[in-house]
Amino acid sequence: MALIVINYFIAKVHELEKIAKELDISIHCRDLAILCRTTTTDIKITLYYGYEVKDMDQKLFDLLYAAVVNRESTYEGVYYTGVKTTKIVCRPTCRAKTPKAMNVTFYSTLEDALQAGFRPCKRCKPEANGALGPDAALAAQVDTIIETQYKDKLTLSQLAALLAISPYHLQRTYKRVRGYSPAEKTELVRLKHAQRFLLESNATIAEIGEAVGYGSPSHFAAWFSNRTGISPTAYRNGQGGGDESDE
Repeated sequence: MALIVINYFIAKVHELEKIAKELDISIHCRDLAILCRTTTTDIKITLYYGYEVKDMDQKLFDLLYAAVVNRESTYEGVYYTGVKTTKIVCRPTCRAKTPKAMNVTFYSTLEDALQAGFRPCKRCKPEANGALGPDAALAAQVDTIIETQYKDKLTLSQLAALLAISPYHLQRTYKRVRGYSPAEKTELVRLKHAQRFLLESNATIAEIGEAVGYGSPSHFAAWFSNRTGISPTAYRNGQGGGDESDE
């Protein structure tokens, strides 16, 4: 029995060595006991991405790591890059040398990374706040989505899904930065465009309502009147009224 077990592990070690060679990485002896109890597919994922990835969807990890490699700002303020070999946490856009995927762990908050024992990078300063801070960057991403998709149905859950974060984290962070919710931002953007269309186009009230996300003309008229204190027709005819589109 002992000989069978030994032969099994020898075969597994040879398999691991072959996989590691394919991935151009090295394996530490302390990893073998864990890896020898997994399937070939799981071994490849574990070796390449690291153990923490089991708690994260692989496709999401691929997107995040690609953003790190290309230093894209897509996930700036949304995720933080923990480098296991140095125990340093960075922004996705950090200009430092890109770590290997197997040495990376992603955290949705800086606090989680710090609690896990990582230190803020002195180069990209993930803890820094201000106009270019991570929270402000996240708010700017939300604004961009709303500005380009305001005519679509945008719920908090949909916005959060587009940014790969939780609705709670999105709502809390955005409101802290802007002073109002993403839903209120959507209302402001829709109102701004509705007022512009009414004054600068010959589109019908129904067409304008549909253009800003309201399929029902009566619903659009009621919403517009509630926001401005005047009907869309009266606004178009220059009869004044409140203007809540300014931020």
